[in-house]
Amino acid sequence: MALLAVLDEAAHGALDDSLKTFYVQNSETKEFHLDIAPDEAAKLAHHQRQQLEAKKADLARVHGEKTALAQKLTAFDALGKSADEIKAALEGKMPKEAKELLEKFETDTAALKASYEEPLTKAKTRIERAERQAQELLARTAIQQLRNEFDLNDTADYVLKDFIKVVPKDEESGEFIVKVFENGQPALVAGQEMKPEQLITSFKEQKKFPAMFNAGTGGGSGAPARQTGSGGKAFSVSREASKNNPALYQNAKAEAEKVGGSVTWTD
Repeated sequence: MALLAVLDEAAHGALDDSLKTFYVQNSETKEFHLDIAPDEAAKLAHHQRQQLEAKKADLARVHGEKTALAQKLTAFDALGKSADEIKAALEGKMPKEAKELLEKFETDTAALKASYEEPLTKAKTRIERAERQAQELLARTAIQQLRNEFDLNDTADYVLKDFIKVVPKDEESGEFIVKVFENGQPALVAGQEMKPEQLITSFKEQKKFPAMFNAGTGGGSGAPARQTGSGGKAFSVSREASKNNPALYQNAKAEAEKVGGSVTWTD
């Protein structure tokens, strides 16, 4: 039995219990994703893209053949007859073998077109979804590494997702790299692309988003998320940080509601 890459809740619930452990649930979309390593997901997306390119090559070949035929038909324009009229006249005089070859070519062309159109669309959708999932997973991994290195709390997840992005390394390799973005553009330091570690250091030096720094890390008055008495998670948000990033509080509130938690101000 082949395992699908993405399942909705109903499909996941219908799986045998022994197979459910192979999936992890996306907290935002509620979909279940096959639990595979990020680099393996990137390889799968690259393989599917290669299959897509092969289909596109077939399409280009058929298009070239059709173009060549159209160019040949233009030679008969001076006769003042349509292509269908010319075809009918030729078929009435051509040998049986030639007529059968022409019919076979037209049948094969129609079959090829039908074979690639729908699979091509589905393959493209699968590739785009696999690439998007791989990028999201790599971005979350990069943010978690920064949290571990700089002792950041849950607030960093909401702050850094606007800065830390995963993009394709190039068009050929199928690999992805982590970059820092500001206002939709790659962030620069002295003319060079900013590294994620430099981003966190600049936040600490400028005392920006202090709520994501745990006490004692030099980032300001931030505090880590904590568990409430009822079991729900309380998310800490800095009022000062919210002035610079109004969406920070709304993001924290939305996440808190998902787990039955609440949002508290740290200053």
